Amino acid sequence: MRRLGMPAVVLICTVVLVIGPGCGKKASDVAAERAMENAMAKDGQDAEVKIDSKTGSMSIKSKDGNEDVDIKMDGSGMTVKAKGENGETVSTYSSDGATSTVKTEGGGASVVFGKGAKAPEGFPKDIPIYPGAEIQMSSSDPASKTFVVQALSADGVDKVAEYYKKEMKSAGWNEGEGVVQTGANPMHMLNFDKGGMSAMIMVMAQEGKTLVSITTEEKQQ
Repeated sequence: MRRLGMPAVVLICTVVLVIGPGCGKKASDVAAERAMENAMAKDGQDAEVKIDSKTGSMSIKSKDGNEDVDIKMDGSGMTVKAKGENGETVSTYSSDGATSTVKTEGGGASVVFGKGAKAPEGFPKDIPIYPGAEIQMSSSDPASKTFVVQALSADGVDKVAEYYKKEMKSAGWNEGEGVVQTGANPMHMLNFDKGGMSAMIMVMAQEGKTLVSITTEEKQQ
């Protein structure tokens, strides 16, 4: 079975949230199992799904024996254990009402989204978050030294882009070739490098505001 991708994970999360601990009956469990198996089959994944709505648990086992996924939901969130050819990973999904967090066990990758999101630990201190912008999402992958921050600002696209050009240069970053799009949907794609790191900053219009997306990572050798 191909490794579960993001669409499958979203489907899993949706089903588990719908069944919930203590909800549903055996007949609905069976119907949900068949629905998931059919959906996965259309995506080329041949697997057996087992759901227990009383405990809020689900298991997915590939029929070729290459991958198993076990999911457990309780009042604090959801835990997903995936075992495949590359070993076992454990991811936790939790929410405090304002922010939601997805984190891989063992100090691996994590994603935080919601009004309470902040720049992730390890995010380069010489890359500023635009003043007054509200962070919507942040992610980090310490293994590859990759960090992403997305934030919304009430200021215009051109003003935000000029701010980053100035501030990144002041912080010692070298600006490379970028892309500028004008018109009804203005956008600036700015590229920088410094030492062994690269940074891409996208500034674009989004529903009357300006979205700033910062991605920084260690340059490939």
